[in-house]
Amino acid sequence: LDFARKQRAAQAPEIAEKALLQLLDSAAPEEIKRPSLLELALLAQEQKQYAKAQQLFSKYAKLYVNDPSLPEILYRQGILYREMGAPVMALSKFYAVMSTALTLKLDQFAYYQRLVLLAKIEIADTYYLKGSFEEASDYLSRLLKADDPALNKAIVQYKLIRSLSNLGRDNEVVAQAKAFLTTHSTSNDGA
Repeated sequence: LDFARKQRAAQAPEIAEKALLQLLDSAAPEEIKRPSLLELALLAQEQKQYAKAQQLFSKYAKLYVNDPSLPEILYRQGILYREMGAPVMALSKFYAVMSTALTLKLDQFAYYQRLVLLAKIEIADTYYLKGSFEEASDYLSRLLKADDPALNKAIVQYKLIRSLSNLGRDNEVVAQAKAFLTTHSTSNDGA
């Protein structure tokens, strides 16, 4: 497993994949097979083999239902589905991140809270990217109300302004634009 990880880090995906497949086909204990399957999925994702990565992440999620990394697996699946042009599937995975993080009740509260925030951002972005500006504006408005220092509010508000503009809600565009200029006049976030 360490050898495969080193090969993956050294940009030798073929060697890493071969080593991981050998581990998965061997009589290795479950505590070796579980991270091997995850490594193989991450490798496929890095290689932009989205369908393969999706299959491997799905297999992982089915085999390890109570695994603490399940919300992150679902998050990665959401990103992959969006990259593959399947926004509805992406949205379902992002919503699953939130429900799974709540049901696992694990001790890493800050980590899961961050994953839930990322899922909410991705939900808003997915609606925004697919041109569903009504839903995007709703989620972006909710994100603006969040009091999380990890949230880039300048970008969120900028996307909200664009969404409202696409909906023809000019009064709200003006109000949000004024608020944006007041709040982020020195912002250099590239929004």
